[in-house]
Amino acid sequence: MKSNTFSGFWIIFKYNLKQHMKTAKYLSSTILIALILIAGITGLIVFLSEPETETSDYKYDVKEIYVIDETKLGVPDYKEFASMLEEKDIAKTNFIETTESAEKVLNDKEADYLLIQKCVDDEYVLEVITGKNVDTSDEQVDANLSCLEEFLSASFQNHIYATSGLTGEQIVKILLPVETSIQEIAEDGSTGDEVDDTRMIIGIICIFVFVMLVYFMVLIYGVQICSDVPTEKTSKLVEQMLLSVTPTALVSGKILSMICSCIIQFIIWVLSIVAGIVLGNNVAMSVYDSDASVVSLAIEMLGKWFNGIGFSIPSIIMMVVLTCLGLVFYLLLAGISGSALSKPEAAGNVQAIFVLPLVISFLTLLYATDFISGNYNIPLIYNLIPFTAALSAPASVLLGTLSIPMAIVSALITIAVSILLLYLAAKIYKGLLFFNGKKIKPKDIILIFKK
Repeated sequence: MKSNTFSGFWIIFKYNLKQHMKTAKYLSSTILIALILIAGITGLIVFLSEPETETSDYKYDVKEIYVIDETKLGVPDYKEFASMLEEKDIAKTNFIETTESAEKVLNDKEADYLLIQKCVDDEYVLEVITGKNVDTSDEQVDANLSCLEEFLSASFQNHIYATSGLTGEQIVKILLPVETSIQEIAEDGSTGDEVDDTRMIIGIICIFVFVMLVYFMVLIYGVQICSDVPTEKTSKLVEQMLLSVTPTALVSGKILSMICSCIIQFIIWVLSIVAGIVLGNNVAMSVYDSDASVVSLAIEMLGKWFNGIGFSIPSIIMMVVLTCLGLVFYLLLAGISGSALSKPEAAGNVQAIFVLPLVISFLTLLYATDFISGNYNIPLIYNLIPFTAALSAPASVLLGTLSIPMAIVSALITIAVSILLLYLAAKIYKGLLFFNGKKIKPKDIILIFKK
């Protein structure tokens, strides 16, 4: 037997990696899922990028707009300004000033459109609230709002200049930005912050997607590692193999080759998703002769929802790294399970070694946060402990709730603990190598570490 602890490691690693990756099961599942991801994402992007009915097909048609002034600047003569700009359709609209509450105007008067002039945080805001518009199509409402948005901003800006005597205070008012906000009233009359709601939903979905990804991949590959690692223990050729390689190199090569094949498959699927997005974007722009597709809109919305923190190139890279390290960590637990076996048939008896911590970690994350109220910001400590970090850290860094420096710290901790797990797996495998199918007791494993 070789004296070097890792003598023959690369031979075992390369051989097992090649043997596993060329199996029909591995190749078929990898290629089939990759093709489904590329074709599915491409088709979905092309479908979602199909242009809707042009709002230009619908002419502006608003008979009256109620106006509430909260700026104390008065209500501009919107009709006159529309005439000056030769906006003939808007000039036909009656702008009705009212001092009643917005709720009363929308409910009692059944107004279709309400304009509120506000001054919020040193900023003028023109808020257009649409009523239920029972007899108006969504396309018609969009066309009306599209025409009103630019017109109202220009009109109110002109009104500010008109009411200004160019004193110091009024010059400041003139320089204040004017923002137009469009808000729709739901059928029950309620309103809400759509951006915050969407951000909450996306955050929760991301976390559960990564949890399920790691969970199922660990189950699939963990069982396989458990059954493959003890294979040589029942083989009559094990004595001859140990003349060329050490027990540590044998088990390390087998475990790491299985994990490596899992990581390669995962990376192929990630690249397939990227390829599907790129291909779908190019096909959509070519088919619809457009400069942008739903991908461009999605990137813009994600940047708005997460303020440019999440979904950046560094966070995406760290997400992939943390996901791979999480898989390595739990699959090494499966390797320890397999190392403790004397025969492959007993793999089902030790799955709890890696499955139970996985389930407990998931439940811990579930109770450590409050998803029901929309809290997807997982406490930092859970992103640093390898058991829970494998499930939460990839999503956290992608969402921007875990900074890049702390993500690197999390990765280093997982690497250090993974090295320790690999050492334990090799130690257990070497100590129980010649049990030859005998039933292993807990005291046998304890004796190994006393040697």
